[in-house]
Amino acid sequence: MTQEKDNRELDTPPYFKSWNSIYWLVGSLLAVIIVLLYMFSRAY
Repeated sequence: MTQEKDNRELDTPPYFKSWNSIYWLVGSLLAVIIVLLYMFSRAY
């Protein structure tokens, strides 16, 4: 019974409901950083 509870706690990500939402956040942040760096390099 304790083993089952431990497995469930390891399967859920911290601060988010699912791993999919973390992947979307990381991908979005990566896209924003790339766009900002591109704009910075075009300006200077």
